[in-house]
Amino acid sequence: MTTPQFAKAARHVVFAAAALTLAILAATPGARADDGRDDGHPPPLVLSDEGSFFVGGTKTLIQYSAGPAVNRPGHIMKDAMYVQFKIPLAHSDPPKPNVILWSGGCHVGTEFQTTPDGREGWEHMFVRAGYPTYVVDATWRGRSQFSQNDMQAVRNGAADPSTVPETLTCDEELAAPPAPLGAGFRLYGSNFPIEYLDQYLSQVVPDYFFSSQNGPAPNEHALIALLEKIGPSVVLAHSQGGSSVYPTVIARPDLFKAYVAVECLGSCRAITASYPNTPTLILSGDQLDRTRPKPFGLDGCKITAQTHPNMTVWWLPDLGINGNSHMMAMDTNNRQVFEVIKDWIETHALP
Repeated sequence: MTTPQFAKAARHVVFAAAALTLAILAATPGARADDGRDDGHPPPLVLSDEGSFFVGGTKTLIQYSAGPAVNRPGHIMKDAMYVQFKIPLAHSDPPKPNVILWSGGCHVGTEFQTTPDGREGWEHMFVRAGYPTYVVDATWRGRSQFSQNDMQAVRNGAADPSTVPETLTCDEELAAPPAPLGAGFRLYGSNFPIEYLDQYLSQVVPDYFFSSQNGPAPNEHALIALLEKIGPSVVLAHSQGGSSVYPTVIARPDLFKAYVAVECLGSCRAITASYPNTPTLILSGDQLDRTRPKPFGLDGCKITAQTHPNMTVWWLPDLGINGNSHMMAMDTNNRQVFEVIKDWIETHALP
């Protein structure tokens, strides 16, 4: 029988062996560290550790468990949040902070992993750049815990149907209307790989964030638990993710090295006189139709940020980066956007 301790040790041996192999290849004339693949493919990702865990859950007795035919009381880890991590083998001096990637509404950690057309996502890019990287599924979503209690109560006639959790569905009609230009998540006419739209739509999931059972509070609780476990970190949130991360920055600025808000909900509303001195980057892409306002109230954010010297507000076209959709972590120039974010982090969050 393999114990968890032995499994983890074995994993380290495998990763270390891979690193030794790469070192030998690098020192051998004519050897290829990318195992002979085309130059357009990235080399192997070498890690010191990888895995997953859960944070923030509370053991809770629900009245409608088991099922579907039989219901009885039972205990679940309510509001537990799934976390997947990758720790690079290479060490930097000074050490680079942890990066947490928090997806937007209807999305899970896959938003930052392989793009719909098969390229590397921001998770791999951060790891290659030397950052220990943690990708989460927000509470009540994806691989995170979900309480079936209220649904089962309605099914059993013990509760009013109005108590069923409210669901947001990011279907094709919401996310990817082909017209007008700049509608939905701005996928058509942008840098998004629209020919792989079906791959993208396959990863979006039902979202219970706007129900009374979920919302910012359990997500804030889980994020604090994660930050207390791994230490102060850079948190990058996308879209709806900002509704959970902004309150956490305000409540516990001691746990943040920096905050990157990529087209986040509530950006300007969160920036009040009491907003902490946490280095903060507010970033939006291209509205495509330039007669439209900049996405997510960016012009208002620029005005508000003038009283916060540790805050940066960027509209990507001002940086010469054009055509980015709301899903810029998946866009064909996602590496270009990643590089400007990484450079900002290295200016603002490193010792």
